[in-house]
Amino acid sequence: MSTVYQPVEQQETGFSRAREKFFALERHMSSATSMHQTHGELETYVIEKAREVARDVIQGHMDLRAQAEQPVRVVGADGVERPKGRLATRILRLVVGNVVVPRLLYQAAGVTGLAPQDAALSLSQDSYSMGVRRRVAEEALRGSFDQAVERIRINDRRTCRQAAGGGTCAGCSCRLRNVLLGTRVGSGN
Repeated sequence: MSTVYQPVEQQETGFSRAREKFFALERHMSSATSMHQTHGELETYVIEKAREVARDVIQGHMDLRAQAEQPVRVVGADGVERPKGRLATRILRLVVGNVVVPRLLYQAAGVTGLAPQDAALSLSQDSYSMGVRRRVAEEALRGSFDQAVERIRINDRRTCRQAAGGGTCAGCSCRLRNVLLGTRVGSGN
């Protein structure tokens, strides 16, 4: 099972949100307001806005991949063909924030659906990126298990709030414990 992409011309709209945020960052950095900020305030502002730009660039890329994805014949490792393809999405939690991964999901009665795009992106069965996993491992090396969960949870809740438009996510700590314990981790396909 592999993903096939059609050629896609450069899409202006796919990255327009990231471009707008970058230009807003540039305008702020050359504004009178920024001339009165300390280096610490400038650094914090730039890091936060750069993360938003990075997240939007990745989201634009995911949207572009979805536009380019072509239907393929999908047969699972179980030998069962999944002839019914439908558009589906999943969340991918990145260090820079959450993105939505639109992809074709192929299904058949009585078996788990398969998405070639998940395999092409090397996604795990849970929603955490390799960058988040690396960060969790680094935090776990700094101290106790509970401290690592707490440090990551604070960032993870901020990411959840951004994705939910300001809401909260009570389940972050449990999902992070799963990442730290290595549960529900496998190759996604």
